[in-house]
Amino acid sequence: MANNIKIGLVLSGGGFRGIVHAGVIRGLEEMDIKPTHVAGASIGSVVGGLYAAGVDANRIRDVITNIHLFTRHNLAFSWSGLLDADKIEEPLLPYFPDDRFSALKKKLYISRTNLETGRAEIVSSGSVLDAIKCSAALPMLFAPVKCNGQVYVDGGLTDNFPVQTLRAECDVVIGVSANPALFCDRKELQSLFALMNQILEIGISQATAVKYDQCDVMIVPKGLDAYSLLDVEHAKALFDLGYETIMAQREELDLALVKNSTVKTPSHFTNSEAALQL
Repeated sequence: MANNIKIGLVLSGGGFRGIVHAGVIRGLEEMDIKPTHVAGASIGSVVGGLYAAGVDANRIRDVITNIHLFTRHNLAFSWSGLLDADKIEEPLLPYFPDDRFSALKKKLYISRTNLETGRAEIVSSGSVLDAIKCSAALPMLFAPVKCNGQVYVDGGLTDNFPVQTLRAECDVVIGVSANPALFCDRKELQSLFALMNQILEIGISQATAVKYDQCDVMIVPKGLDAYSLLDVEHAKALFDLGYETIMAQREELDLALVKNSTVKTPSHFTNSEAALQL
């Protein structure tokens, strides 16, 4: 990329709807746009982690599609969640032979929620798989994850769109949302899962949308409201939706990259110092 500009990619949570992230990455690959920094929450941390490890978009889609959550093998047998979050890492292990952030091909940031303090934490060092497990542990569905003496749950609860770190470090920031703010009416709220989903959507969608303006290009695929949080059966449709959406915004992407590809003079230089630098 011209002048070695730093490009950030922010991937929101959104359950299996996050397969759209892989479709967006496929579009970036086709356009030869190579983000240098990635940040993700929940499913965005899974996709972002794989992408930062050098896995291509098609393989990311296949990995996510083949995560079979509701098996006896994955049951937590715990009052705190139906599923064991440790099982999240099993299909990811082959892609992280060196399970350290420092070994990744791109700079990666993952958000997680400290269950005891209620605060969001951004992780960029240590074990990648531990960070992903914490970030993807959706409350009530997954049991909380213990890590370094602390207890964590889904990063999407407190920071579903961790754009702030990338905004400070990157010249161009591309954001992708897999949260359609899908709300049900009272007639549809007839199960514990429907109620849980509604509560999460209300809190997460409102906290996420206010951050979109921090991105130079924002990708919000239309039609996501047709898919549920755990809808893995329509992986191809979701992947294609992400790809088609970013390709439709190709001109916007090009303009953002061209606008920010010029050499920027650091503000702390005087005019004479800047001249010497050039």
